[in-house]
Amino acid sequence: WCVGAPRAAVSGTVVIAGESWEVTGRGYADHNWGVGNMPLVIERWHWGRLYTDDYSLLYAVVACNEKYGNLQIMPVMLAKGDKVLLSTGEVEFTLGETVYDDVARQSYPTSFTLSAPGKFELEMRVQQVLQSHSLIEDMPVVGAKILRPIVDRVVGKPGYFRFQSDFTLSVTQDDGSVETVEGSTLHELVALS
Repeated sequence: WCVGAPRAAVSGTVVIAGESWEVTGRGYADHNWGVGNMPLVIERWHWGRLYTDDYSLLYAVVACNEKYGNLQIMPVMLAKGDKVLLSTGEVEFTLGETVYDDVARQSYPTSFTLSAPGKFELEMRVQQVLQSHSLIEDMPVVGAKILRPIVDRVVGKPGYFRFQSDFTLSVTQDDGSVETVEGSTLHELVALS
């Protein structure tokens, strides 16, 4: 996972149903790559970034399957302005209550906490599921409803979510005080099994 532009100024044109809007804002660009069949190693991943006036926080929580001891790989980068405050894989991740989604055929957490004690704590609360999707349905023939029971046993039920969530970010300052900021952001969940 290489993050080429963690907090970039972006501009573009959005076209929906023939109507165009010129837009500007903050953007993010990364690149992921690997070799192999991901579902043989990875069960799911949570991925996101959030921005406030001062802070940028990027994270991924990649959960491996039982074959790999349910290992969780959790890279996090926290910056204030152009200064990186923390770049680590040593964080704690706690899921809240889960809800089943019939479209994605997967459950998702309605909240989660990501923290590095003494450094920061991020609380995310899902406000809206913007997109949920069963990834199997994209595959010709295999995604057919009549074959689903067989495919579910062999492949699993891979699903995708994009959420809009409210967040509370608490950052411990050098003097020990805690600065807390709130906002709203987008994030994703991909469940491969």
